[in-house]
Amino acid sequence: DGDSPATDDGDTDDRATCDLPAAGAPVDARGFVEKHGKLRLDGVQLVDASGAPVQLLGMSSHGLHWFPDCYTFDAIEHLVKTWGTNVFRAAMYVGEGGYASDPSVKQKVKDIVAWTKQLGIYVVIDWHVLTPGDPNAATYDGAVDFWKEMATLYKDEDHVIYEIANEPNNVAWSRVREYHNEIISEIRKIDAESIIIAGTTTWSQDIHLAAEDPVAEPYNVMYAFHFYACSHGSLLQRVKDYRTKIPIFVSEWGTSSYSGDGGVCQCEAKEFLDVFSDKDGSGGGIKLSMAQWSWADKSESSAALAPGACRNGGDWDSLSESGAFLRAYVRDATRA
Repeated sequence: DGDSPATDDGDTDDRATCDLPAAGAPVDARGFVEKHGKLRLDGVQLVDASGAPVQLLGMSSHGLHWFPDCYTFDAIEHLVKTWGTNVFRAAMYVGEGGYASDPSVKQKVKDIVAWTKQLGIYVVIDWHVLTPGDPNAATYDGAVDFWKEMATLYKDEDHVIYEIANEPNNVAWSRVREYHNEIISEIRKIDAESIIIAGTTTWSQDIHLAAEDPVAEPYNVMYAFHFYACSHGSLLQRVKDYRTKIPIFVSEWGTSSYSGDGGVCQCEAKEFLDVFSDKDGSGGGIKLSMAQWSWADKSESSAALAPGACRNGGDWDSLSESGAFLRAYVRDATRA
């Protein structure tokens, strides 16, 4: 979102070039949910209904209320049928002109849940905490009612995942944990099984704090990790250290700097992605799922679409450098 603080680890211009995937042929992921069913956790690994490890690879929307033309059935169908994406994240900002001031944006979330079901992929419903950064703030007073409604609507759906606080920031983990405990308890009264993603502090970077003091009801709860490739290279070691200790879902990440702009760091991004896929086996086979920020035509480096691509029904092949990189990576990974 352009929201994580800078932890730049130096000039990246002198990095060696890396082995990037070729563009590749289209991959069709329709029916992925039918093959895998309701997801659950086996230890720290996300697995399918039969217990086989699953890695979700896909896109996150930008703010649904800012780029509504980018979020149509045709757009998501294009991602599923040509990229091979098997998850889409619906980022419903609560502050910043989002749900708290315009509750009608909730209908777009429901539409996306319906479209992803029709296409047979997973969906993440994202309660997008950003400004203010404390999920207990008055802006988010509607959280309990929202999540009760979502749990009631979708408890019997195989494809729905709940992300209950996007990026807590400038707030202690103890306070965020209190919020998570309340929301998880309310969801579990209605929906005992669906995967829940709990955001971590410092813009969902502090997975180590969650590992030290997990939520009260950890069953089928994963913890969010977010990064931006040009800014957060130093966090790669944290992922390596904690991927075997707690269940991690990389529910947002960007190819750019934390601002969302400033160019694309493909090699640094691929380094993270290869760890998520445990390409070298150092993670004992643990694979992390991810959704990339963002499927939008905003004029910034992290957007997957070129400026103007969503107008007039959408030119979904009009990709930015970031979008072309990610399409190639997802095709390569999902074809394997």
